[in-house]
Amino acid sequence: MTALLEARGICVSFDGVQALQEVNITVETGELVGLIGPNGAGKTTLLHVIAGIINPQRGDVFLDRRSLTGLSTDRRVLMGLGISRQLVRPFYSMSVRENVELAAGAAGMRNPLTALVRRNSRAERRQSARILALVGLEAFADKHPGDLPLGMRKRLEMAKCLAHKPRLLLLDEPLAGLPQTEARALADTIARLQNERSGIVVIEHNLGEVLRICSRMVVMDNGRCIKTGAPERVMADARVRAAYLGEGHAGTG
Repeated sequence: MTALLEARGICVSFDGVQALQEVNITVETGELVGLIGPNGAGKTTLLHVIAGIINPQRGDVFLDRRSLTGLSTDRRVLMGLGISRQLVRPFYSMSVRENVELAAGAAGMRNPLTALVRRNSRAERRQSARILALVGLEAFADKHPGDLPLGMRKRLEMAKCLAHKPRLLLLDEPLAGLPQTEARALADTIARLQNERSGIVVIEHNLGEVLRICSRMVVMDNGRCIKTGAPERVMADARVRAAYLGEGHAGTG
């Protein structure tokens, strides 16, 4: 496997409070990595650094050995980063299919108006159909997002990311707010997205599902990475158990 993502020595502080302390993380091509930890551990802050939403005080981020440091989120997306956030924000006036076609048309363009004009081209329609089938939305293609339950809107958010053909997909709590049956079905979909040409990082509090689908876990606590490795070995570690059970290591809310 080839290193896809490298974050080295990431340090972030807010008003003197250290949110990330010398954090290092790598993701190999073909990996599905779970980023877990108690509330306040620094998971979302790290994801925001990788995505370019937060600029670290120190440290560097590389995608495919190319530095992302100092680049905007939009530029990182063009370089192969896909970001699916916890809050779903589709275009509610468009159908599910049109949302994905628009994302597909915008993938290679800087001007959203041009993407609006091109969204009905044959290439975008084919790509949209393939992605909707991949995430289990083909039966809902002509529905509007406002008519869909939360789980389906989360699938649409992922579909829009996939339309950009990302090399690395970042998923921020995709299972949050879903009943267990829907959470399990969406976790299965995420597992199917894994392939040998790209990588996935998923932040998730549903431990049962993330442990089931991920090939490797990274555990954070108090702004540091405290353990990485295979799921069963990670969860057997005393520091990880302490972080989750609150025995002196847990993050603060």
